[in-house]
Amino acid sequence: MKTDLKFFATVTVAAAALIAGVAVVMLSGKDSNGGHTQTDADREYDAEVVMSHLNYDGLYLNGNTTLNCYDRTGKLKESDIPLDSVMRGGKCLALFSMNSCSDCSRLEMSLLSKLPCRDNIVFVFDYDMHSHMGNRKMPAGGFYEICKGKLCDGIEDEPQFPILFYTEGLRIVTSNVVSTTTLPFTRRFHNFISKKLSE
Repeated sequence: MKTDLKFFATVTVAAAALIAGVAVVMLSGKDSNGGHTQTDADREYDAEVVMSHLNYDGLYLNGNTTLNCYDRTGKLKESDIPLDSVMRGGKCLALFSMNSCSDCSRLEMSLLSKLPCRDNIVFVFDYDMHSHMGNRKMPAGGFYEICKGKLCDGIEDEPQFPILFYTEGLRIVTSNVVSTTTLPFTRRFHNFISKKLSE
């Protein structure tokens, strides 16, 4: 009888330990708000999903599109500038929309502004950007807003994330979606454009 009780107690303790272990594992997969945190594998998967939506490589920017140019304070410097005159040679075009993730946009503007090749990066917005960003730090070289036309026929009207393009003239050579889940991809793109724009 004592042996049975001892065995029963051992099994009970083991079961309790197992349940506690499972609970710890399940709780560790959630954040303090009750939502699931992303593992590295999740982030890599999400990044692949975002990247799979890139169909811009090899497309052409619309030469009849025009831009307005502003200084970093939002003061208009020049209006109705043909896009092809801005994108001559090798350039990186960073496109931001009203629908883009604001944290991603601010972070990406800051990171791009620190790259050695920043003078060859064209910051383009498809909305009245300076009135929405207020006094937040803008690129030292200023920025552009789309005045007339559409940047590229293959780009959705309001992309959910900032998009980076490396171009040769109006031809898109390669592109990258900027999101918190694509940081490794974005770093590789930064390295790529830094090398290409310094050649």
